[in-house]
Formats: sequence, structure tokens, C-alpha cells
Amino acid sequence: MNALSDARSADPASRVSVARVLFNPFYYLAGGPALGIGLALILAAGLIGALSQTHFDGVLDFHTGLPAPWWIFPAEGVIDWLALILPLYLAGRLLSHSRGLRLVDVLGTQALARAPYLVVALAALLPGYRRTTSALVEALPRLAGGAGSGLPGELTAHPADLAVFCAAILVSLAMLIWMVALMYRAYAFSCNLQGAGAIVSFIVAVIVGEILAKAAFFALLAGVGGEPTAAAFAPPVTASTIGAGASTATSAAAPAEVAAAMIDALARDDAAGATRDFDATMKRALSPNALQKIWQDLATRNGAFQKRLESRHMKVQGFDVVLVKCQFAKRPVTLQVTVSAGGEVSGFHIR
Repeated sequence: MNALSDARSADPASRVSVARVLFNPFYYLAGGPALGIGLALILAAGLIGALSQTHFDGVLDFHTGLPAPWWIFPAEGVIDWLALILPLYLAGRLLSHSRGLRLVDVLGTQALARAPYLVVALAALLPGYRRTTSALVEALPRLAGGAGSGLPGELTAHPADLAVFCAAILVSLAMLIWMVALMYRAYAFSCNLQGAGAIVSFIVAVIVGEILAKAAFFALLAGVGGEPTAAAFAPPVTASTIGAGASTATSAAAPAEVAAAMIDALARDDAAGATRDFDATMKRALSPNALQKIWQDLATRNGAFQKRLESRHMKVQGFDVVLVKCQFAKRPVTLQVTVSAGGEVSGFHIR
């Protein structure tokens, strides 16, 4: 007998329970069938996430708005799943007294437990959510530059879009809570564990899995060499980084010129020229061919590049950050170029 058989023998009731289906479906579906269905749902969530640029880039993380090649999105889901399996399986081996703990049960139940993120991916497709996300991103530079007094006054989203955005966030948080509950039940059920030991070991395994997932994402970016996500090379300017030490600058001529030169070179289809001012890390991470593909994808999504509009410059944690608003055929897009003290491009982010 295996761990699942032991658990079922302890609970002989066979009638279907709605609560059990929602929070412990592994009683009915585990092993190979759960693995097949769960993996299909993970891939589906990633592919749907690619449509809205929603990343599941951590065991419990998800973020919207960062462009990347389409295959990155399902790959992230698989990495998240596998990164958690190792610590959970090792913990189960250490703590469980089951006579037949099977790796396939841990794999299958944990894959199925990530099903709620399919709902998160669908919620991120809502037009109101996407428009409000864009409006929030546009508002942050104005707040950082001191042009506004608060987020509500700077946010240009329609009230209906804002309501959709809030609803999507609430749904996503509910799905996250549901997923964590499923992950714990999957662990406890497949390893036949319960009590404080199960809870503590699960928390530790999630922390270890998160570290493993982040390390795997860095390895993935280094491995593709030329096609990482455009946002990976410098953190976007957010409320947290601004609060950590950003200040406005009165003279931005040199950094602004470096950023403008890079964008103008891309507009001329001169990717080699655009990477000329890259520092050593950027040159290793983002080749001219990869940068050209990112620019082409940007034009595909937003129409042909037309011109540079306004630019904004600020100091963030010792770096010069230049936000350049560019007009494309379909919509304006803000490009973030981070410039080091030596005048080299050390980060590029599509906002």
C-alpha cells in the first residue's frame, strides 16, 4: 500500500463532498492522472498569461506587465512546480511513516494544486485590468518626479476599469489563498502527514522552493543568452525603490543623451549601435540580435515607432534612471533606461 491508500483506508467514506472536491481533490485524483491534468493546467495558465504578460515567476509569485518571449511564461510555471517538489519530497521522506510514499503522488498532487492560477491568468486578460495596470505604471514616474501629490489624483484610469482591476486583484488573492491551501493538503495527503510537523515542514519547503525557483530563473536567463525578458535587466521604478532613496535630478543631459541614443539606434534598426553603450553585464545578457527581437515584438504589439516624446530623469539607489515616453502607432510606451555613473547602460525595461 502507498501513502494515498493509507490515507483512504483511514477515511472509508466514499460519498462525494463539495468541500473535499474544492480543498482535497487528491482523495479522488492523484498519481499519474493528477500529474497529467495538473501539468496541462500549469501549461495552460502560462500560455494564457503570455497573452497579458502575466508571469508566474515564483512558487507563490505572479506579476503582470513585463514583456518576454512566449515560451518563458509556461516555463516559469513548470519551474515553480518542480522547485517545490524536491524540498517537499525530502521532507516527506524524513517525516512520513508511510510504507509507500511515491514521488509520482507528490508530483501529481502538487501539479493539480496549482490549478487556481489558471483563474488568475484569465482575470489578467480583462481589458479593464490591463488598462488600469498601464495607468498605474504611467502614474508612478509622475509621483516619483514630484509632479503629483498622491496616487488617486495621478491615476487616469476610468472608474469602471478601476472597479474591474480591484475585482481582479481580489479574485487573484483568493486564488492564491486557495492554491496555498491545496498545496498543503496535497503535501499532507501524498506524504500521509498531519499536525504541527506537517505545517512547519511545509512552510520551510515553500521557502526553500522559492529560493530554488528564483535561482532557476536566473539560470534560465543566463542560459538563453540572448532572449531573456526585457524587464529582467533592471528593476522597474516602483513605490518601494522610490522610497528606498530616489530623488529627482536637475541636470539629466548625459544620461538622457545615452538613453536617447539607444532608442534612436533601435528606431533605425541598428541593434549593434543600440548596444554600444551597454556595460559588461548587459552585453553578456542581451545580444544585439536579442535586443532587435524585443524591439520587433514591441512594434508588433504597439505599432510602428513614430517618435520620442518627453523624458524624465531621476536618481534611484545610485543609478541614473531615464524614463523615455515614445509614441508608437497604436499607443505611447514608456521605456526605462538605467545608466551607470560611468555613462554605460546597465538596465533596460519596457514599461
